[in-house]
Amino acid sequence: DGGLYSRAHQHWTVFEDTTVACAAAPAGGGRHELSERFSRHFALLAVPAASETTLRALYTSVLQTYIAPFASDVRSLAGTVVAATVNVYLKCQSDLLPTPAKTHYVFTLRDVSRVFQGLCMVRPAQVRDGPALVRLWAHESMRVFHDRLVTDSDRRWLQSLVSGAVNRHFRLSWTADALFGPATLETLAGEGAEDEAMMTPVGMAGGAVASRRAAQLTTGPLVWGDFFSPPEDDGAAGESVHRVYEECPAPSRLRAMLAAMQEEHDVDAKRPLRLVLFAGVIEHVLRLCRILAHPRGHAILVGVGGSGRQSVARLASHISACELFQPEAGDGFTRDRFREDLKSILRLAGVDGRRCVVLLGDSQLADESLLEDVNVLLNAGTVPGIFATEEEDAIVMAMDDLAEAGLLPGLGRSAGEDDGHSHSHSHSPRGAEAAGGVDGEVRRSSASASAAGTPAAGGEGAAAGGEATSLLSGDALDDELDALEGDAGQSSEHAGHASRSELLNAFIERVRENLHVVLAMSPVGAAFRSRLRRFPSLQSCCTVDWYGAWPRSALESVAGSMLSTLCLPSSVPERPMTDDPSHGGWPSSVKPLERIPESAGPDNEKLRASVVTCCVHIHASALRAAAAFRDETGRRVYITPTAFLDLINHVRARTGRAVSLYRAALRRLALGLFQLGSTE
Repeated sequence: DGGLYSRAHQHWTVFEDTTVACAAAPAGGGRHELSERFSRHFALLAVPAASETTLRALYTSVLQTYIAPFASDVRSLAGTVVAATVNVYLKCQSDLLPTPAKTHYVFTLRDVSRVFQGLCMVRPAQVRDGPALVRLWAHESMRVFHDRLVTDSDRRWLQSLVSGAVNRHFRLSWTADALFGPATLETLAGEGAEDEAMMTPVGMAGGAVASRRAAQLTTGPLVWGDFFSPPEDDGAAGESVHRVYEECPAPSRLRAMLAAMQEEHDVDAKRPLRLVLFAGVIEHVLRLCRILAHPRGHAILVGVGGSGRQSVARLASHISACELFQPEAGDGFTRDRFREDLKSILRLAGVDGRRCVVLLGDSQLADESLLEDVNVLLNAGTVPGIFATEEEDAIVMAMDDLAEAGLLPGLGRSAGEDDGHSHSHSHSPRGAEAAGGVDGEVRRSSASASAAGTPAAGGEGAAAGGEATSLLSGDALDDELDALEGDAGQSSEHAGHASRSELLNAFIERVRENLHVVLAMSPVGAAFRSRLRRFPSLQSCCTVDWYGAWPRSALESVAGSMLSTLCLPSSVPERPMTDDPSHGGWPSSVKPLERIPESAGPDNEKLRASVVTCCVHIHASALRAAAAFRDETGRRVYITPTAFLDLINHVRARTGRAVSLYRAALRRLALGLFQLGSTE
């Protein structure tokens, strides 16, 4: 008889009426060959990779249905967008191969689905013509395929690939330099006042925004997000607002906008953010906000210590209206404690419907057993066995109350009553993770261990009021299959109360909709490669954002911000406000020519700028020395941003002490001169 031997209880457990179905990828990339002793029990079915023609047909059907309410020139580009996306995907898959230093260079059909997931975030009002759709496509392609790249040469290669696809498929003469080169957030910083004026009612009424958008049509930066405009009232049952995903009308105002949001975060935060908003940080914040806008949007932020990953996660969570949870690492932090914290978070996301972010850094991931739970959570939306029976009963009762109140589309009182809103989301169309298709499996149970693969065609083409709805939601394919079954979905079970399994599945789906996992990992050493190999969901379910080395402009911005309050000797007033030597004043009896000059150099700002330049030069010299040492010995020494921050703090502390000694000496000198003058 088939079964398993329990080593804990030392007896044989027999399984009856059980069929085992397995899904596996070919050996390689960390996957091992299956033993023939194991595989002989199964009927093996090979699923070959889909051809390019098949991929185009599948995604064209999905995109055409979604953009049906859009303008005619937008609808006409559906096939072209699909062809360009598939072309970029196949080129990345063949040319950007994984290596030990780039182990995460694995491109699958999930990446193609993520491009269309982003395309289906917009509504007709945000994409009014063909060029706007092309800019959106270029942005989504860059986010999906570009953000994980490690080297500048790989990034330039992809920029050239995307701009070439724009020229070849869309017949637009846009260049890589225009889209991704000089027109960056940094070079546009001087136009903030003009953009701010355009965003006033007078500027908008005068068509200034439209004029600027037309002028920037063929140039970068490509900046899209869902927080540039106030949320809209969606009017859906149980939902209140819809966040508008649109291109930023004034990119040069981003720095000021994010600075205001950072101050807003710090009002109630226990740990205020000390984030310097240079161009690179702004881009990483935008990337993470985009990920958090999607259901089942999870991220791995890969960078060395001090690169700002966790601060970016906190700011992006605040901007995206998500509650952030980060367990406190320490001696008392164990897997059991993590599970207790996780249960509370799952209840918030699944029962209360609150959007949550779980942030785990290197200190929390020191115990890699936590990644076993995270691996399952990413795939299934829960951790099997995490809730006791009593806790599960309480969840079922709470979900039943939500169903009775009509807050669970398809369950309880809402079943069959208002199908027109049964798939509306507050961030619609947020749902875009594929269910079934080429790379995944049809998933009728939320507890399945298989991740979503490609989008499925189906669903409604337009919502009430002419707005497009999501066609790529996690249950879109299941809904289509239910529709083919006729009135089976309106069974007597749905006429009354939903079953326990349906309520638990609804809980899990709400968790997957509202919960986001953000992992901050370091690429130093073999831990990152090992984790991706041992826990495959980290790679298949997460979007990787690679934090590269800080450019010189970033170093200068950070150093300038940290040293802005530095009190240098030249800041001591040359003409004191008082004659009292005890307060640093000069006695009136001392003639000006007899006063010792307090600073022989330039003014305070120039001196501070010199200190900043010196610190940046020291850090750059250390980087060059580390590179030379690596070339000479083959051993790698990491000069991280943390080392640069330590240097700045050391300079600030030593300079502060030196200034204090300098001022004390001046006071003693003034007091001595005062006493000498009083004896005359």
